[in-house]
Amino acid sequence: MLRTAATLHRSLACARPLVRARAALPSAALPFPSAVAYRAHAAPAALLHASARQSADADETTNLRASAGSGQGGKADKERARKDKERARKEREKERAAREKERERARKLKEKERKDKDKARALKLREQERAKARKDKEKADKLKAKTTKKPRTTSALHPPKGPQNSWQIFLSDFIADKKASLAEGEKLASVSALTQVAKPAYQELSAEDKAALQERAEEQRRAYPAILDAWKKTLTPADIREENAVRTRRRKLGLSRKANLRLEGEPKKPMTPYFLFAQEIRAQGLDSDVLRGQTDILEQTKLIAQAWRDLDEAQKKPYHDTYAEARERYNKEKADFDAQHAATEQ
Repeated sequence: MLRTAATLHRSLACARPLVRARAALPSAALPFPSAVAYRAHAAPAALLHASARQSADADETTNLRASAGSGQGGKADKERARKDKERARKEREKERAAREKERERARKLKEKERKDKDKARALKLREQERAKARKDKEKADKLKAKTTKKPRTTSALHPPKGPQNSWQIFLSDFIADKKASLAEGEKLASVSALTQVAKPAYQELSAEDKAALQERAEEQRRAYPAILDAWKKTLTPADIREENAVRTRRRKLGLSRKANLRLEGEPKKPMTPYFLFAQEIRAQGLDSDVLRGQTDILEQTKLIAQAWRDLDEAQKKPYHDTYAEARERYNKEKADFDAQHAATEQ
């Protein structure tokens, strides 16, 4: 509409000089009457107006075609062009953001793959280090086992054999006789085989022969304490300490119940409060209120233990006091004994 008004304005501007020239002529000078003069005067104006309208329409068509072809037409075209440009810019920004997002995703994926590889590499390295540490420890333990002397669980001493019973004496004599009767180059049968042969022979012995064997067994039993004491006197304090350590280990492992050896003159440990109480009950005999005629040792032990648990602290106090005094005396005597033997060993 603005272009149409501008075109009309230009057409009117071109027609004004003609209208002015026509208006300058006096009406009297015209040869026509006033009505005719008016029609004659109005006809050129209408003609000019029509011509101006046609020129404006042509200019508008030209301008519209030019604006459609160049894209630089009126305000609407400019607004449309601006919007198209803005839309294109936004599309480019969107595409650019999408590409950036894709690059960021690819970068994060690559970073994650790198971290996973580093993590796997570190885990593998730790496993290798642990395996190496285990292997080194096993190697060190084996070397230590070879170079470190294990605590003994078998006695290094060779005490005299204990007394034999009648069957053992007969079997020893039987094997000795068989060995003495072997021909030159003949081998003696195994002990188990000889034992199977000796059993029927022992059972067929007369009462007199068995009594004689029993007498020999009694003689060995009576003589053994002196033999054992004589052997113990040959032991040094170091021998006894080592033997006692072996016996303690064997008791802990359930392999033996042998008590520790004592050096000659070594003070004995005092009895605990419970054993002082048990000794007192046993001294009262089977008719005591605790034992009540019980003869079985295991049952007696159970009765004494229950009686001890039934005592209150005031009733137990005399036994604890006796043990404390004996313990103090033992500690002093043991310290003097150890000092004396330490000086002897030096």
